[in-house]
Amino acid sequence: MTHSIPYAQLNIFSGLVNDYLERNSFFKAFITDFPDKESLLTAANNRVLSVEKRQNLFDRISAQYREADLTSPETLESILSDNTVTITTGHQLNLFTGPLYSIFKISSVINLCRQLNEESEKIFVPVFWMATEDHDLDEINHTYCYGKKIEWQTKQTGAVGHMELEGIAACIDELANILGDSGKPFVDILRWAYSTRNLAQAHRRLVSKLFEGTELIIIDGDDSMLKASFSEIMRDEILNKSSQKAIQATNQLLEETYKIQAHARDINLFYLSKGKRSRIIVQQEGYGTSDGSFLWKESELLELLEQFPERFSPNVMLRPLYQECILPNVAYVGGGGELAYWTQLKQNFDQYEVPYPILILRNSMGFMSQKEIQKLEKLNLNLLDLFSHEHELTAKVVSNQAEEVDFFGELDSLKMIFKGIYEKATGVDQSLEGTVNAELRKLEKSVQQINGKVIKAQKRQHEASIGQALKLKSKLFPEGKLQERCLNVSQFYTEQLIPDLIGQANPLDLSFKLLER
Repeated sequence: MTHSIPYAQLNIFSGLVNDYLERNSFFKAFITDFPDKESLLTAANNRVLSVEKRQNLFDRISAQYREADLTSPETLESILSDNTVTITTGHQLNLFTGPLYSIFKISSVINLCRQLNEESEKIFVPVFWMATEDHDLDEINHTYCYGKKIEWQTKQTGAVGHMELEGIAACIDELANILGDSGKPFVDILRWAYSTRNLAQAHRRLVSKLFEGTELIIIDGDDSMLKASFSEIMRDEILNKSSQKAIQATNQLLEETYKIQAHARDINLFYLSKGKRSRIIVQQEGYGTSDGSFLWKESELLELLEQFPERFSPNVMLRPLYQECILPNVAYVGGGGELAYWTQLKQNFDQYEVPYPILILRNSMGFMSQKEIQKLEKLNLNLLDLFSHEHELTAKVVSNQAEEVDFFGELDSLKMIFKGIYEKATGVDQSLEGTVNAELRKLEKSVQQINGKVIKAQKRQHEASIGQALKLKSKLFPEGKLQERCLNVSQFYTEQLIPDLIGQANPLDLSFKLLER
């Protein structure tokens, strides 16, 4: 069973995302088109990628799968055809896939491609872009299962995809203890996936196994040959700071209405070296890294770029352009934050004549058991009620279970009585007006206090029901956060889970979905 609530009824997105979902005409200057099947099919018909780039893409992805001791998916060969386009999502290399929404993202692109393949002669292939060059270890080194935090303890630094896996076996053992016997299938997958050389390969193996049998292609942009095809734009970034100029111009328009998600730098590139990912900056006598590790003359830096393009890493503002340069992509599926910073980038795409993809919000979903759904119904509540504040939910439970008691009628009668008292008193002495009004205010306050005590008494009488409702809310919002943002897929995993998620994760259906598990 699946239960749905339209996003329009929920207060879970930023103003920018809500306006985008409502197709506010303001966004027409910042996007190619709003997402629907018609716009996606049109984009697919217009998307062109050279034979050379397709061959390079095929060769490098094939090599990446071999390096991870995996067989390439059957759909990879279709990349060579000019009839094939991709729909992409991406995510960091979070421990054991991290929060649930990373799995929802991938399910969304697979579902969408399957829908479009039924209606088009074009071939739509889902792609997962691994953020292997990200260097924020604190963001990816942990996950949560049944409210317990599992954290990978390592002193490694630099691009996380390069990191070796020492210490992760202990994390797998910790998860196994939390899950017990029921978690053995997922734990077995983890032990196999992480029995490799580095985090990038481990994550590829894990996602490949979870989505085994699907059309998904996984790509690692941290690749010398793929970056070589992007080197001309990186060269321009170094010499002319073109991205910053374009993005700043867009930001000036956006920030009149919305908060800017990210800001471009003079040079939106990092330099990768052993254990480091250092920001490239302009120095008085040339270029260097922000941590002071390197210093180059302009000619030296450009020579490095030509000889070792893999050492240059686009930041969050430039990576989308890199992605679209090497893929025959027509759409990007991401979360609200991703959509926000993507809307800053179109002018930068336009100046390089790179096709800008259609932006699509990923699905937002959650899990509850059939028993929990039945409890919700028994309390005469619906799924939408769980998205309300605790005090509103409490009030709803009380109103559902208790006879409504109010003193408004009695208070109106008292006001009528005091009206007569007021007229008689002021008829004798006008100065008594204040005294009469003061006594009425005291009486009103007394009635409100009595009403409050009655409500408290009702809450005590229905304390068990209120507790059940709040417990159900905490299932969907553990620690006050939406389930998908903090829990790991491990506590829900079965062999049927991924097929079920793919079947439900239609990103063109703008609704939150609750799956009974």
